[in-house]
Amino acid sequence: MSRHLSLAILEILVHTGADNLPDGFVKLQISIPEDIRRESRAASDLPARWGDDTTRDTQSVGDHWVAGARSAASQLPSAIVPEEENVVVNPRHADAGRIAVLSQTPLHIDSRPIHGGS
Repeated sequence: MSRHLSLAILEILVHTGADNLPDGFVKLQISIPEDIRRESRAASDLPARWGDDTTRDTQSVGDHWVAGARSAASQLPSAIVPEEENVVVNPRHADAGRIAVLSQTPLHIDSRPIHGGS
């Protein structure tokens, strides 16, 4: 999840490719209670080349975080726009079920920026 819808759309485009966009994306607004344990990681806390899509090192960090269940959410810099953050929810943490979905609406991604149309 991204803190901003524009970053979420950019993440989708980078990871799926403009020609492979599936239908059915949904925009979620969530609420993480203040008393739920969360972590925040800076780029300097991540493995070298963390932004490189081919590295397994960052996947390993994520796997260990999920398995360790130290926190229900983690804020991480986006590999695409490092000055902005994505939020990852740990489904194995005991408090994950307390993270509420406030709204759920269909998300249409405009293809004009992808295909250069107007």
